[in-house]
Amino acid sequence: MESPEITITRGFISLDWGQIHYRTAGQGIPLVLLHKTYFSSRSYSKVLPLLADGFRVIAPDLPGNGESDDPPRQWELERYAIELLKFLDKLGIARFHIAGASSGAALACEIAASYPERVLKLVLFGLPRWFDEAARETMRHDPVYYGALKTSEDGSHLTEIWQRNYPNWQHLPFENFHHYFMDFISRKPRAYEMVEAVLRYPEASRLPLILPTIPTLLVSGDADERFAPFIEDTKRLVPHAQAVALPPGSMLALRDPTLFASTIREFVSG
Repeated sequence: MESPEITITRGFISLDWGQIHYRTAGQGIPLVLLHKTYFSSRSYSKVLPLLADGFRVIAPDLPGNGESDDPPRQWELERYAIELLKFLDKLGIARFHIAGASSGAALACEIAASYPERVLKLVLFGLPRWFDEAARETMRHDPVYYGALKTSEDGSHLTEIWQRNYPNWQHLPFENFHHYFMDFISRKPRAYEMVEAVLRYPEASRLPLILPTIPTLLVSGDADERFAPFIEDTKRLVPHAQAVALPPGSMLALRDPTLFASTIREFVSG
């Protein structure tokens, strides 16, 4: 018998500052997926159906990204955590598994550190870490990671983005790259504020607050310059955490959605 087709539902939740857009699928224990900055829940479009047979999967567009509204001002990461929990409260979700990628991993870390009573299990894909303050400052001057998307009236910026990125994706199904490209060029002018929030976030002092009662998985990619060099130090800060290295590195949810989903499923179901 064929498995029934999984339906991904989209919606908006209104909060006192604006709306959060989200995608959801499935029934069961809630599983929250947090994307990296400049992307959206679209990056989990291929993952949701793979997890929906055992979980109620919720993937929001984080404030300032995708179709969610901008925050009224620059927020610290702690405020993003508060507003995400308000969003989940409106969906009737009290406790949940949570997995985040890159800046989404930093947000998941903060939620687990500050609100342990809400988190069942935690999966951090490529948690951003830096050697020193100078490394954080360097990112603020990198236009790929920080600031509004540079555009041109003749649209040549689109060709430049395509030509710079497509060679890294051409061995994969074209649809995967298309999801990546559409999210990338939809980068909102103030989306970089979440990058700034992560740059200000003292992750080294927050990680030890993740309680042993929250099983934690640290995932790094073999080409992950932001997290792989820190994996041993992060395990020292979260002694009960497990760690695994996976091949494709950045944007695993789009590059290999099956591997991304199975990594989460095996850990949270174990």
